[in-house]
Amino acid sequence: MRKFILSVLLSLFFSSVVLAQFPGAGAKDFTFGITNFAVNTNAGHTGTVLYKYQKTDSFAFRMSAAVNYNTSGTSSNNGLGKLLTNSSLSYSILAGFGIEKVISRFNRFSVDAGTDLAPSFRYAQSKTKTETMDSTLAGGKNGDFMQTITVSPQVFSIGLYPFIGLNYFITKNFAIGAEFSMGIVYSFPAIGYRILTQSILGVGQPAFVTPNTSLYSLSISPTNTALITGSIYF
Repeated sequence: MRKFILSVLLSLFFSSVVLAQFPGAGAKDFTFGITNFAVNTNAGHTGTVLYKYQKTDSFAFRMSAAVNYNTSGTSSNNGLGKLLTNSSLSYSILAGFGIEKVISRFNRFSVDAGTDLAPSFRYAQSKTKTETMDSTLAGGKNGDFMQTITVSPQVFSIGLYPFIGLNYFITKNFAIGAEFSMGIVYSFPAIGYRILTQSILGVGQPAFVTPNTSLYSLSISPTNTALITGSIYF
């Protein structure tokens, strides 16, 4: 009798798992990347974790975003009475918005397809300055300098990434998958510039400004390998 009750309970348990193996409307999940059995955040086109909201049982919205900021600087004395200073600053703002539609579900597998729209903005600036600190060695006057500021074209791009994916639901709340996609990216024309300023014998000189223009570009980047993912639903 005990064996019979235990077998019934086990049958009910496994049946409930099979019947409720896919998340439904209202479910949310975070999707991350997996490379060489190591977890990483490279799941969205912004290089971050991908967030999904299940609008219906078979339709979901996808979102990701990232803000990157980097700055660095060095200074050194050249041994000839001049101080050399270099600095750089860059930042980027990336976002991703997409939709995902379930094409088919069978056993624990789910096949889906959709597209992501990913706008981005990038800015970069570098500065180089040479300043006279010891006029006895370097000549001229202390405080004389030559400085170059380079601002790269501020690029705004929009990428369109259609994809098709396959997920295997180990449980209703966890899935391992693979996603194939390709990218079509358009970069708008942008203008940068280079500014040269200097002081000679204590007298400031006129600044020279040189524009730097980048034209529009359109690129297509097919994906030869699948992005391996893990998804946690809640």
